[in-house]
Amino acid sequence: MGGPGPYASNDVEKLATATYGLKFNEKNLPKQVLYPLEQSGYIKLQRGTKALGRGAKPFSVSPTAKLVKDVIGPLLEQLEKQTESDLRVLLRKPLSGILSDLTAKDKHVRGLALEALAFNLEAAVEVRGDACFEVSTVEMPGRRRLEESIGNREVFT
Repeated sequence: MGGPGPYASNDVEKLATATYGLKFNEKNLPKQVLYPLEQSGYIKLQRGTKALGRGAKPFSVSPTAKLVKDVIGPLLEQLEKQTESDLRVLLRKPLSGILSDLTAKDKHVRGLALEALAFNLEAAVEVRGDACFEVSTVEMPGRRRLEESIGNREVFT
């Protein structure tokens, strides 16, 4: 999920289940999870149906500034501290710059562009570790750094 939202609450629930193995009672999701988060000021909820009563559409969920300040911001800061500074540059590089560097004459620049492209593709398709192939027999320069960053996973097309 990317961007500021809003997101369908059932999509958020599915992502949490797939990512963290959490299981939610879909019928009680609003009472057990959504309403408490809204009351705490972390999310904004909008009904999926226009009329009050029983509706079949999920809530729309949007993050608030409080969620960004209290939860997302500190998490991103902590992750940034755990990432090598040269990798941060690759992670932040726009796709247009990555594609441009793939045609550079310098092999080192092309190699870095391939690493950045792998990060970009992984984020784009939200690849999970158990859905990737592990490759440990191929030796490549920079492989150790890439393995530490993405968990020894490779994307094959």
